[in-house]
Amino acid sequence: EKGILDEICSNNLSSSKEYLEIAMDAQHGGFPSRLLDVTFNSLIALFFATTPHYNTFIEKNDDADGRVLVYIFDKMATSKTKTINKIYEDLIAKKSNNIKLSRLGSHFHFLIDFVDLNSRIRAQQGGFVLFGGNQFVPIPESRVREIIIPNEAKKLIRKELDTYFGINMGMIYPEPDNKVDYITKKSIIVENDVNYFSTIRDEIKFTINNRLEYIQYIKDQ
Repeated sequence: EKGILDEICSNNLSSSKEYLEIAMDAQHGGFPSRLLDVTFNSLIALFFATTPHYNTFIEKNDDADGRVLVYIFDKMATSKTKTINKIYEDLIAKKSNNIKLSRLGSHFHFLIDFVDLNSRIRAQQGGFVLFGGNQFVPIPESRVREIIIPNEAKKLIRKELDTYFGINMGMIYPEPDNKVDYITKKSIIVENDVNYFSTIRDEIKFTINNRLEYIQYIKDQ
């Protein structure tokens, strides 16, 4: 993982000096990483739910329903948050003298805010979810909501996204005059100092409480 990022940097495929931001550039360039692409724009999410990859015939998957996955996070960091960069560097350096590579450490899922690193991220108004540990642990089901897009609606949705919002295969650009309000509102919930252990604790606690509430619900029926 670290070797891939070093090669990307040495080949000038990323202008950043931070491994986390190099990984973000790599992710959007088709390289593997421990990051999950997300978007903060629900219309762009709808576009991806109804439209295949750009090198695929646009109606190829129109016989299958689409899906929008909504992830619920209480807090987020930025790619400049020092502690989140340190956590990521420890992960790719495979420092085995701490919890980060253990099964418990794999319960670390943290949302990283939109970053203006390259044209593709900018166009998709994209952020990332960082997965901790070296064992895959999915984001807890209680933090995920799924919206099904009926297959028969895909063609009309693509047309209306293009007509009304200019969202199409070649043009996905944010509104520049909305940027100040957009950033100001999100800055309220941005974490400037991420505590690795408390994040794991809170996520496990959240999952346990959710299960207990469900058990109580079943008992009450």
